[in-house]
Amino acid sequence: MANYVPRFRRVPLHPEASKQIKKGHPWVTVDSISARYPSDATFLVGIDHNKKDLALMLHDPEHPTVKARVWSTRVPIANQVELFKQEMEQRVDAAINK
Repeated sequence: MANYVPRFRRVPLHPEASKQIKKGHPWVTVDSISARYPSDATFLVGIDHNKKDLALMLHDPEHPTVKARVWSTRVPIANQVELFKQEMEQRVDAAINK
């Protein structure tokens, strides 16, 4: 499973959500656009109105107000998907050491 790349879909972001992500906001709340996100995806790539990748997001279809949590805004986003497991381990280790 070393080459496992989680499934992800590109989804549009509300203009205000795009603006907030660029400012460092950590999640996307329910709005007219995010309410239509697919319910079967683990990862979502949020795209702006120019179809530019803005963020790799962890999808949270069951949460009543938060549709996705921003994992990374580093580009290229596809690389962030591939590095997810490694980065998760690093974040957990950093939290434990803290």
